[in-house]
Amino acid sequence: MSGKRNLVIYNPCSLQHYKEYGIGIPMLNERVEKPFAYISQKYGVQATDEALFSKFGGEILKLAHSKEYCEKVENNPDQVVLDTYELIKDDGSYNRYDPSCATLPLSDFVKKALSHINGTILACESAMDSGFSYHLGGGMHHAMSFRPGGFCMFNDMVTAIKYLQQNGKIKNAVIIDMDAHKGDGTAQMTYSDDSIRSFSIHMKGGWPLDKEDKNDPSYIPSSFDIEVERDDDYLSLLKKGLEDFNPREDFAIVVHGADVYEKDELESASLIQLTKEEVLERDKITYNLLKDRGIPQAWVMAGGYGKYVHEIFTQFLDYSLDDQGVARV
Repeated sequence: MSGKRNLVIYNPCSLQHYKEYGIGIPMLNERVEKPFAYISQKYGVQATDEALFSKFGGEILKLAHSKEYCEKVENNPDQVVLDTYELIKDDGSYNRYDPSCATLPLSDFVKKALSHINGTILACESAMDSGFSYHLGGGMHHAMSFRPGGFCMFNDMVTAIKYLQQNGKIKNAVIIDMDAHKGDGTAQMTYSDDSIRSFSIHMKGGWPLDKEDKNDPSYIPSSFDIEVERDDDYLSLLKKGLEDFNPREDFAIVVHGADVYEKDELESASLIQLTKEEVLERDKITYNLLKDRGIPQAWVMAGGYGKYVHEIFTQFLDYSLDDQGVARV
């Protein structure tokens, strides 16, 4: 692959056309397609070889997920998908789901989720060589070692880091999560692992921190948590928090949540409302801190809902590719 393609990992076959499965979730594929179309036209970036996204199958899950969960994925994939996308309410009725409208089987989502793990591993390997890479996918930070949740089936970040560690490429890593929602799955999976530190700046209260049971695993702390309210100075809190967190590890994955954007359409993300310019400044702070410290960084997409969030991904890709010296076509 050319240098341009190494910096951006993109597989159109990993996109999830929810309506074809009878699922009504406001996550639009244009959030991926529009940024890619932009950088393709401006920088000549091409799609990654599709075959690379099927290198690792279900066996890769064993690096980060429990034996019981891996067996459930293999033996009852439809139920795993129902759980992942919260399609069944406690009373047994459907939630944002109408199976009569489905034209494709739910089990397809397992293969798609595995392709996102492959994509994040590709991005990590590229970042190890070039210092930076961006995966137009991944970011499944609500998936825990033993269960899915919050539209996240498998935790691609923790799995990718475990893969790099297993192959002797790194000893330790950080995951910096800037999604509006706490990266509770990542916190749970790394809580007892001194080789992976987790940083999460997220809404104070709101999902997933709105549960009555305070013993729920979603309340397991990250290595460093910053809880933000709407009137807080988000950028100042982030900058100071990153300085206090003091990333110094061999590698970093950044969870690039766009749902902090004031035009995001997901109601459960509404407790943070940043302007487009503020979100880009957020991204610059994180990107430049890691770059200045010489820490290779792979970025993954995470949350972003509705018809405007593609703007957040596009503006950062434009900034980072330009900073990386990628020539315009």
